[in-house]
Amino acid sequence: MAQVFKGAGTEAARVAGNDPEMDRVADRMADLIRATAAPHRDTGAFGESVEVHNVRGKRGVRDRLVTVSDPDAEHIEYGHATTGPDGEGAWVPGLHIVGRAYQAMR
Repeated sequence: MAQVFKGAGTEAARVAGNDPEMDRVADRMADLIRATAAPHRDTGAFGESVEVHNVRGKRGVRDRLVTVSDPDAEHIEYGHATTGPDGEGAWVPGLHIVGRAYQAMR
């Protein structure tokens, strides 16, 4: 009869975390975010703020984290309220850059 050891999943995650393919996929995601942001470039700060980090996860598992550190990233991604030239409130729709890049990765 087959047996699965209690720590097998964690050990498999540790092995996968050291695979160079993890770096390639994270870099590809960062590149897709930059490419998706490029047509909407006002200052370029959004695309320039995309970074890939190696982080230590639970139980020593090495993982990758793709971040966008532009202070306006949340407003750019999801939209925001603003005041138009006539003083009226207006909604600026989000561009969903990270979400669209994620969908392209799938």
